[in-house]
Amino acid sequence: DSGKCKKLISYIITDKCIGCGMCARQCPANCITGEKKMRHVIDQAKCLKCGACMTTCKFNAIIKKQGSEEKQMINLTINGKEVSVEPGTSILDACKKLNIKIPTLCYNEDLPAWASCGICVVKNVDPRTGRARMTRSCCTECAPGMNIVTNDLELTKARRTVLELILSNHQSDCLQCSRSGQCELQDLAA
Repeated sequence: DSGKCKKLISYIITDKCIGCGMCARQCPANCITGEKKMRHVIDQAKCLKCGACMTTCKFNAIIKKQGSEEKQMINLTINGKEVSVEPGTSILDACKKLNIKIPTLCYNEDLPAWASCGICVVKNVDPRTGRARMTRSCCTECAPGMNIVTNDLELTKARRTVLELILSNHQSDCLQCSRSGQCELQDLAA
């Protein structure tokens, strides 16, 4: 049955992705999302398995995987702790699995992640070079071998700067606001 065979195929965007967006523009199902110059993600539930993304990518960042319907787990390290998650799991959700709290403002479990606030930044440290790259945990999918750091001085400064930018453009009438006392922004600013 060819329908069953297609279910066994998945296209995965690897760390080679430079975030050019060519694959997203060519995808007939509009199932590829991501920020410019950041690794993109394929929504496997929407994917038609047509391969247009893979043939479009000039950087060989998209690979075709075939296998059983059994999901292979992704192993990564968060704050020195090993964790295994299903493919498609965001770093934010993997952290929740380890009871690691990452601050968020724009994230809502019922909506697709759109990474607008930047408060949820974490570091992905390359174990070979020690070089760290900041990424937004709500929209970045876990990849095998990732080494994530969720809290250090540089991340605290970055989150504080983002918070200051948000507050500088925010109305300052919190006492009149209907969300006063139940506001994530107030909680983070306190």
